[in-house]
Amino acid sequence: MRSLSPIYKSFRKQLFLLEQRASDIRNEIGTVSAWRTKFLTETLISELWQAWCLFCRNLLLQSCLGARTRSGNVVASRLRDNSWRRLGYEAAQSAKRKPIKPGKSLSHIRQEPTWGDQNKIIDIINGLQPINKNELLTAFGLPLLGPKHLQTVRNACAHKNQETIAAVMALQLYYRFSSFSSPHAIAWELEISRNQLAFFCWIDDLAQIADSATNSP
Repeated sequence: MRSLSPIYKSFRKQLFLLEQRASDIRNEIGTVSAWRTKFLTETLISELWQAWCLFCRNLLLQSCLGARTRSGNVVASRLRDNSWRRLGYEAAQSAKRKPIKPGKSLSHIRQEPTWGDQNKIIDIINGLQPINKNELLTAFGLPLLGPKHLQTVRNACAHKNQETIAAVMALQLYYRFSSFSSPHAIAWELEISRNQLAFFCWIDDLAQIADSATNSP
């Protein structure tokens, strides 16, 4: 039986590397062109979002297949089709709050849901019904806003339009800014309650959720 430890360790390693890159980019601001800062920051945000989504996918699929938590507890396999195609179908249907039908499966990975979407992941967990469902619901239900704020800024960087820009402006409740030249700039604004740069707050929140989700008692 596989352990959740490698999934956790791989994700934490990615977070460590991205944290280092973030520090390098932050230290360059003001000494390099604004275009370079924008390009590197948008890439950084995208990589963090992709790492988070992959972690969520790997965690949920392995939980359904059966695993050992980092604390050594056994999570039994679901007693049904646990192929990635079937699990991806069940997850996609759950994310859309549509019925899960027997015998259906996905043809391509691109049909899978956005695994890291905090607005969907609770529905996905409830739909997949892994044995460690309650522990996962507790972890992903923690009152941490990092995943949602990361997704909001990442979406605005990737799809700049009136709606995504407005969603970023709504983050003024949490970060010290009154305007911005481009959504990427929010990564370098201070989070009000922690007085820490936004990007590092997002990393801290993702790490805390990952720790809780893989280390159930």
